[in-house]
Amino acid sequence: MDHQRSRNPYGVAALCVGVLMVVVSAANEALTPTMPFFHTYYGVPFRSWLLVSEIPPAIIATAATALGIIGLLLRGRPRMTAAIGTTLGATYLIIGLAGAFGSVVLAPAIATLEF
Repeated sequence: MDHQRSRNPYGVAALCVGVLMVVVSAANEALTPTMPFFHTYYGVPFRSWLLVSEIPPAIIATAATALGIIGLLLRGRPRMTAAIGTTLGATYLIIGLAGAFGSVVLAPAIATLEF
């Protein structure tokens, strides 16, 4: 087997970026309890914190998804790393879209209900 055909640089890059996204996302979740501290002592609005804390993982997830798709489209190359990177990135993006949908559409609709 040709050595060049046995490698998928986009797949490896997608996997690495996907793992980086998981680490950044975990750090983001770990720092979320500090939000009241920054709000109280520095006057940082909650919405600003949420916006700044969610943008970097979303950008990294988009990159992992794009690199993974490119890696999946390469013919004659192994696709496992590309599939894992794509899955990591796309899963984060889908969860983010579901959360945005819930906060923008469902939460106001539920708030109008009377119990």
